[in-house]
Order: sequence, then structure tokens, then C-alpha cells
Amino acid sequence: KELVAHGIDCPLPIENNNGSIINRIQNKSAVIISFLEGKQLQSILPSHCQEVGSMIARFTNITKTSKLKRKNGLNLESWEAIVKKCKESNEESYDHYFNKLEHELVFLKNNWPSNLPTAIIHADLFQDNIFFIKDKISGVIDFYFSCEDFIAYELALAINAWCFDFKDGFQSKNYTSLMKGFKEYSSLDQSEKKSLNVLLRGAAVRILVTRLHDMIYHPKDALVIPKDPKEYLQILEWHQENPDINL
Repeated sequence: KELVAHGIDCPLPIENNNGSIINRIQNKSAVIISFLEGKQLQSILPSHCQEVGSMIARFTNITKTSKLKRKNGLNLESWEAIVKKCKESNEESYDHYFNKLEHELVFLKNNWPSNLPTAIIHADLFQDNIFFIKDKISGVIDFYFSCEDFIAYELALAINAWCFDFKDGFQSKNYTSLMKGFKEYSSLDQSEKKSLNVLLRGAAVRILVTRLHDMIYHPKDALVIPKDPKEYLQILEWHQENPDINL
């Protein structure tokens, strides 16, 4: 409700006749939410990235004063636990991933920032969670991973999701446009700029380890096809080799 009241288009819980948003369906809790117009993009243009950057700035401007608190359940410690579990599978075909991640986790533990500006972030702003109508954002969905964390970390997750192509690598025009959109409503301070490479590497690891886990432990009868972790290994390696991304 807080986001909708400030002009961010997202699903709005609908109250039942008893004034509650929680319903019971076959002994399970359920919420009815409003319908959002629009659809996910099939291809990404720089103008779309500018929309995403602008939305992130407006979103976090609202939520940085929110009284809601929710710890990030997929933090650095959880990444270590996921890698450990993946190694226990004895899946030798992913040894390269495990070796790369073990070294990277040591780096992240030694360099992860503290005391950066925080807000409630979405933490999952992929293509399938942002709807567009005529190249303008019409809605944001799937707040399952929303939590309190660094604003710059939210930006890092979005940069990795919107500014890299599996085949062609880093898309500089998309990145420039995303940052242009963000700067319309907000800005990064010096500590955030200094920490961005570490956050970008961490954001890559966060997606890489969960995709790796899903690939290794994917149920044979599951309807959802696991996503290839290789894409985010490539993104991680790019950030390792390019620490001075242009802000």
C-alpha cells in the first residue's frame, strides 16, 4: 500500500468482507491481489534500462524511511552455506564453479562494506518481474525476496540483470542509461561508489549460487526449467577483471 500510495505500480492486497487481506483456501493462507496491466520484455533496450534505474531510485526513496524491517535471508553467510551444500553433491562437473566461488567468498568476506545507505529493496528485479506498456514500466511484481539492505546492492543486482547479455557480455549503453535513470531521482555517495565493484561481485555470486543449487538439486518431475549458472559465472568474472566500472 505504501508503494502504491507513492505512485509505484505494484500488486495491491485486496481486503475481504471482514477487513482482512488474509484468506483461507483449503486450510492454507492466501491473498487476493490486484491485476497489473502490461507484459515482460522480450528484448532490452537502453530506454528500458533508464526506466528501471528511475524506478529503483523512486522505490528506495520511499522505502528508506519505512518502518518495516526484514533481514536479507540470502546474505553472504547463506551463499557460503549454499556452496557447501552444492559441494556435498559430489557433482564433479561443477568443480570449476566451486573453486571459483570459494576464492570469491573469501574476497567478499574481507571486503564487504558496512554502514552504506539502506532501504527496503526488491532484490529480484529481473525481466520477468517488471511489466511494460509501450516501453514504460507499468508494474513491478514478486516481492518474495524483498528485504532491508544496501540501496547500492539493489542497483548492483539490477545492473547485472539488465546490463549483460549471455552472448555479448557487458552492454555499456544499457548501463549508462540505467545509471542516468537512477540519477534523475537519487545519487550514490562516495562510499557507495567505492563499494560498487564488491557489491556487483556479490550480486553475481548471489544469483550464481542459487542457480547452481537449482541445477544440481532440480527435481526430475519439476515443471520449471532451472536457469544456466554459466551466465552469472561470466558476469562475476567480468567484474573481477573490470573493477573500475564508470559511474
